[in-house]
Amino acid sequence: AGEAAVHRAARDDPAGPAGPAVPATPTGTDAIDRTDPPQAPTVEARTPTVLLADGDGIRVIQTGDAAGAQRRISLDTIAYDTEGDVQLAGRGSAEADVRFYLDNQPIQVARIDLTGSWRTRLPQVDPGTYTLRLDELTPAGLVQSRIETPFLREEPETVAAVTAQGGENVITVQWGNTLWGIAQQQLGEGVAYVQIFEANRDQIRNPDLIYPGQIFTIPDAD
Repeated sequence: AGEAAVHRAARDDPAGPAGPAVPATPTGTDAIDRTDPPQAPTVEARTPTVLLADGDGIRVIQTGDAAGAQRRISLDTIAYDTEGDVQLAGRGSAEADVRFYLDNQPIQVARIDLTGSWRTRLPQVDPGTYTLRLDELTPAGLVQSRIETPFLREEPETVAAVTAQGGENVITVQWGNTLWGIAQQQLGEGVAYVQIFEANRDQIRNPDLIYPGQIFTIPDAD
């Protein structure tokens, strides 16, 4: 009876009978390192930005984005050619179409080339302020990416004057520019935006509100 009681007690004990201690992981020469080796940090591949300036203006032919990162339509440059027409350039998905709108009115379509670049001219646009829209289209004609920005088409006289002086000490405002950023790039410090504002008072009513397509004179740095 006593022996039966011992066996029953062993079955009722959740821990069971104590046995020899077994290490949770191997030790000594039999130990196996199961931890993953340290991984080298991932370095994102980037390419330099390359601009091409020629008789038709300036355009980006290679972006500084991470390699292969271009997935949306972009508007890189707004310029005026020697005839005074608006010229646009940017990037997008290779061989896709880009449809251009002014104030929601479609005006033309351009094809993105095999390198992912596009370029087009907008002739016969009257001076004034517009909403410029770019739609990148799928082969089925659906919009896969879009950008929209205010756009100011300068007076022909202003464009002609800039062309006559060879474009020196002037800039055309680009999509995403701020007066502070222009001053930092052109004059070396953002606070110098006041100098650009004073030199272009006839065009800038509010230094916080400038439009892509505007042409500003850049004063000499003090």
